[in-house]
Amino acid sequence: MTKSEILESLKAGKVDLEFIKADGTLRKMIATLSDDFIVYENAPSNSKKQSDFALPVWDTEANGWRSFRWDSLKLVNGVDIPAGSLLDAA
Repeated sequence: MTKSEILESLKAGKVDLEFIKADGTLRKMIATLSDDFIVYENAPSNSKKQSDFALPVWDTEANGWRSFRWDSLKLVNGVDIPAGSLLDAA
């Protein structure tokens, strides 16, 4: 699975993600970038920006913006992501 495919899936609907947090713990999240699921009424005035290293997404269970680092991603919809495979991929 490529970075572009993950972004397309997030824009299309809900995606199950698993990644390693900065503190070393495993984090599971149902995330999206689809306007169908994002609640903008409480969103901060400055929009979240995507970078080459991290991606802000809407956590559908927490109803808020969270982010993950591409290099910490382990599973996307049950598909294993090899370590480091998304860092340079588009």
